[in-house]
Amino acid sequence: MHLITHTPFQATVTELALGPAEPGGPGDDWQVMLGKVNDVNANGKAVGRSMASPLVFHASHWTSGLLTDLQALVGEYTNETTKDGWIIFMSEANAVNAGGTVVGFVEYTESILVPLLGRFEVTADMAVLNMTGIFPGRALDINASGQVVGYSFQKVAWHSSSINQTSQYAVLWDNFQITSLFGTPSGDRSEAHGINDHGQIVGVAWGAQIQGGWLWQDGQFTLTGNNNPSAINNAGQIVGRFPNGLGFPQAFLWERSVQTALPMLPGHGISDALDINAAGQIVGYSQAGDIRSVTTRRAVVWSEGVVHDLTAMLPRDSGWTLGIATGISDAGHVVGLGTYRGERKGFVLTLPQRLTVTGIFSNMSRMA
Repeated sequence: MHLITHTPFQATVTELALGPAEPGGPGDDWQVMLGKVNDVNANGKAVGRSMASPLVFHASHWTSGLLTDLQALVGEYTNETTKDGWIIFMSEANAVNAGGTVVGFVEYTESILVPLLGRFEVTADMAVLNMTGIFPGRALDINASGQVVGYSFQKVAWHSSSINQTSQYAVLWDNFQITSLFGTPSGDRSEAHGINDHGQIVGVAWGAQIQGGWLWQDGQFTLTGNNNPSAINNAGQIVGRFPNGLGFPQAFLWERSVQTALPMLPGHGISDALDINAAGQIVGYSQAGDIRSVTTRRAVVWSEGVVHDLTAMLPRDSGWTLGIATGISDAGHVVGLGTYRGERKGFVLTLPQRLTVTGIFSNMSRMA
């Protein structure tokens, strides 16, 4: 049985600035061309993108609430194939592992934009961009051993005007060697969204081979159904969204070949689960049953089948409305987007100890 509650637990939240060019006001969606926070590791390092100028975003990370522009640290990248120095135009950090390695994508300016896959090796005072090869696409997740997943495009020439984006295919980079999870690209579309420390990968496909969600391990696919998985933890629990009976997206948990719909906040009809930690705690959002009603969107955490409104964990006079939770660490750090006194901000929230400990013990009992 899945319960719904507005939790009495108390959480702490820290503002994450989204850059000097972040516009005022709440914004209309977390996916538009604005700053956002995508992931956080157990040390509390958050990654995403900040706005360097209007409509231009830079890969960034936040430590103890302080913003570091990773793109500014890298500056120019030397292409080892042509030995040319390229100036990065835009970039975004999508994930960070326990060791602090950040993955995402960069775009360069020649005559046109060329997206490339890369990862930032970050130290205290510098960042180095290591390219995974001249393949347009995006890196979306990284595990503890440095394996990276995402997607690439079938490419016949250097400029992006020559990229065949109908052949978008899920890929794994292991020690900088790229592997297509679906073999030779054949016009189908697929994306790899998450990878755990056992090398299990989840994603989605739209094509003749596979339709819907999938789990990949050691070259073998398991279909997860008509859904779109976002993440997988080391226990093999998968989360994401699926179209419910009303045709709206709804968050799900897939475990041991069984999909369970996750509850929404009262009066809501749309939800999505975006990340899951080792304790089985899941984060995402819940909103009213109108896909345009983003103002009703609330960041939530699911723990033991109970959905908690993260804003309700804060004092009533905090000034915060937390709109979407995009990542959760094994230590109980939650990152996402919200508004603080009407202004659009990123946030990192530390879950109450009681909620975190309960989740850890309950997940251990499931794994036993």
